[in-house]
Amino acid sequence: MSIKEQSVTQNDGALQDVLPSLPSASSLFGSALSFYKIHWKMLAVLAAMPVVWEILGILFGNINPVFDILFVVGNFLLTALLGLALILFLKEKKNDLSEIGVLYRNAFALLAPYTWVTFLDSLASLGGFILLIVPGIIISMLLIFSGYAFLFEEHRGMEALVVSWHYVKGFWGAVLWRVIFLGFLFFLIQTALFTVLAGIIYFISGETLQFINQFSATQIEAIGVWASRGIALGNSILLSFFFTPFSVLYFYFIFEFLRNAKAKTPMSGEETKQLKKKIILFAVLGVVGLILFLAIAGWVIIYFFNRVGAN
Repeated sequence: MSIKEQSVTQNDGALQDVLPSLPSASSLFGSALSFYKIHWKMLAVLAAMPVVWEILGILFGNINPVFDILFVVGNFLLTALLGLALILFLKEKKNDLSEIGVLYRNAFALLAPYTWVTFLDSLASLGGFILLIVPGIIISMLLIFSGYAFLFEEHRGMEALVVSWHYVKGFWGAVLWRVIFLGFLFFLIQTALFTVLAGIIYFISGETLQFINQFSATQIEAIGVWASRGIALGNSILLSFFFTPFSVLYFYFIFEFLRNAKAKTPMSGEETKQLKKKIILFAVLGVVGLILFLAIAGWVIIYFFNRVGAN
């Protein structure tokens, strides 16, 4: 494959080693698809946990509010653990089904520090958006691989954000396009599937209109509930078995390319300090923005309830 070259210069203007351009979105998609085909059994078993939990929620949902809360929390937790376990699988590359439990245990052990990295990433990105849309998008792209830097290279906290910034610097536009490509592709897939599903439901509803009066209001409501649960299960299957593993693979190949591309241009101590200062500044802006948002939201809620009480 031919590779375009782009020149990258340091702040002092000295010419650095030329860096290859990022592989095309279609090439990355192909790499992710090839990996998925080879390791589909391992990926499928890893992805089964959130789906099983979704099925349990469908079978035992609405028993009591406590169970519903536990179901939502468990669903969120298992989805996060699935993402971590998939990345750990890519790191260790042990294609052994007996390692599934080990991967999930290791993922759980890393959940807290990974969440901290993600929180710092989110604050800094929010700080960028306070300075308008474009700065927010750029900062988000520069920090997009903070989690990978933590899991693959064991950089913790702010160090993971600094490493991600260093890797993506000079490539943020190319990374953004590849993010848009994957998001649009997923949108098309989901839209196509739900269009087919809507067509089936429309056909079935048309066929059953002639005897719908045979059902009581309670029965019709129950049918609607189970239909919505079926759609939720379909979403869970699509997310767990396809969207999540495919996203992890797609971004993994981008991360690996960026890491190799920057291997010959490691950060100096001074550059690391400067990047850390920039990220801290954006994180502080993010904290200020979050406080302002909560204050405004609180004021709006209080104002709304006061108006309702007055009426």
